[in-house]
Amino acid sequence: MSYSELNGKMDEEIRQSPARCPHFGTCGGCRTQDIPYDLQLEQKRSDLRELLAPVLPPDLLETLDVYPSPILWEYRNRMEFTFSTRDDGLVLGLHRRGKYWDLIDLEECHLCPSEFSGILSTVREFARDSGLRAYHKNRHDGFWRYLLIRGTCATRRFLADIMTAEENPQVIAGLAKHLAQSCPELSGLYWSYVPGVADVAAPLRSELVFGQPFITERFLGLEAPIYSRTFMQPNLTVAATIYETLADTLNLSGEERVLDLYCGMGLIGGSLSDRAAEVLGIEIDPVNVETAYQFIRQNGLGNVRVMQSDVASVQWPPFDLREKDVIILDPPRAGLSRQVFAFLDACPPCCIAYLSCNPKALADNLARFADAGRYRPFFLKAFDMFPHTPHVEVLTLLEPV
Repeated sequence: MSYSELNGKMDEEIRQSPARCPHFGTCGGCRTQDIPYDLQLEQKRSDLRELLAPVLPPDLLETLDVYPSPILWEYRNRMEFTFSTRDDGLVLGLHRRGKYWDLIDLEECHLCPSEFSGILSTVREFARDSGLRAYHKNRHDGFWRYLLIRGTCATRRFLADIMTAEENPQVIAGLAKHLAQSCPELSGLYWSYVPGVADVAAPLRSELVFGQPFITERFLGLEAPIYSRTFMQPNLTVAATIYETLADTLNLSGEERVLDLYCGMGLIGGSLSDRAAEVLGIEIDPVNVETAYQFIRQNGLGNVRVMQSDVASVQWPPFDLREKDVIILDPPRAGLSRQVFAFLDACPPCCIAYLSCNPKALADNLARFADAGRYRPFFLKAFDMFPHTPHVEVLTLLEPV
C-alpha cells in the first residue's frame, strides 16, 4: 500500500493511536502522529520505492529500507516559531495546516525538548505585555517576527534568538532580563534584526544580548559548538547513525582525501577525519565557516580544513582527486545545480556520497547521473530523521562506471 493510500485511510485499523499533541490536526508540523510508528515507516518505505524505482538498480530497490529513529519524541534540537497579530491578540507558534498565512498559538510541541515550551510561553507573555504588534507581512509594519530556539540532547542547555523587524534595544533588554530570571535552562539570548519584507528568518545582523554565545553538544566523540545560526542536523541520534553508516560503508584506509561539499560546520568531515588522510570542506555561510574553524580547533582535527565558497562557483578540485578519494554531497532541498554537475564532470572519477533531505530532488539527480553515464549507485539506505512527518533522509553512494 502506498504512502498516499495509507495516509488517506482514516479507519481505526490504521489510525488507532491517539495523537499525543493537542494541536494535532490543525498544526502543519505533524501529519501522522495517530498512525502507529511501524506503519509510518511502511508508508515512507513504500513511497520511496515508488519514487526511486525508475532510477535504482533492482537489487537496491528490493533491499531499500528505512532505519527507524530510536527517539520518537523530543528529537528536534532546533525549532523556529513565528509571531502574528490577530483580533484576539498576539500569537506565537507554527503555521496552520493548509493555511500558511494563519498561525497556531502553540502551547507545546512534543517533537522538541519540553524546555522549548517554557521558553516559548515566557517570550509570548512578555511580547503581549510589551504592547508592540507582531510584524504584518502585507502591511510591512510591526515589531516581533520570529523566535528560534536551539538545544542540546546531552546537557539540556538552550539558546534563543529573538528576531524583530524594528530596532528597540530597551524592549530587548527587558526581555533578556525576564528570560534570565524565568528560564534558568537558557544559556544565552541573541537579538537579530530582520527588516526585509520576505517571510524568511534571515537577519541583517545579530548580537548576543546575555549569556554564552554558544552551547556544546557531544557527537560521535567530538565536541560540537552550536551558535544560534549554526546548521546542524535536527535529529542528532539519527544523524550519528547516518555518519557511522557512511564511515563503515566507505571503509577508508587512511590514505584517502575527502572533499566535503555543503559541509556546514564540518560534522561529516570531522567524523571521518580519523579514517582519512585529508578532509577539505566547502561552505558558503560565514557563520557555519567560523563555527567550523572553532570545531576543528576544539577537537584538534589537524587534517581538516574548511574553505568559504559557493559550491556552485567551484570550478576545479582544490586538490588532485584520485579514484579512491571521496566527494561528499549534502545539498539543500533543491538538490544539485547544473553548476555542481559541471564541477563533478570536471573531477576525476572517484566515490560520491550523497546525503539527501528531499527524495524527489534525489530521484532527479540520480536520473541525471545515469544519463551522464559516469556514475551508478551501489548503496542506498533511508533514515527516519523526522518521525510523525512525511520527511525522510536518504544516503546514496555512487561509484564510477
